Amino acid sequence: MIESVRDRGTAAVAELDLDPGREAAAAREVLPFVRPGASILELGCGAGWSSLLLAARAGTTAPPVVAWDPDPAAVAVARLHADAAGFGGRIAAAQAIGAAAGD
Repeated sequence: MIESVRDRGTAAVAELDLDPGREAAAAREVLPFVRPGASILELGCGAGWSSLLLAARAGTTAPPVVAWDPDPAAVAVARLHADAAGFGGRIAAAQAIGAAAGD
């Protein structure tokens, strides 16, 4: 799944200098601690690769992952990746903490 999303988003990721391998490697370090049904706040989500892995592990709570990044371009790419992977309803991407809280 991650490979197919990576192929569709390569140009956008290259422009932002985001590394899917580094993001996925970081997520793999935390995956053993994520239990089904968990809610996760990911600070500095970048292109959202780790958000996809975390959402897949956490399960179907809506949404299990709130992915935040200060860079609006990175948030836009994270949203595209989540939608392309069929995880749009399981990852809430936000530019600011206030946006995630509904401000």
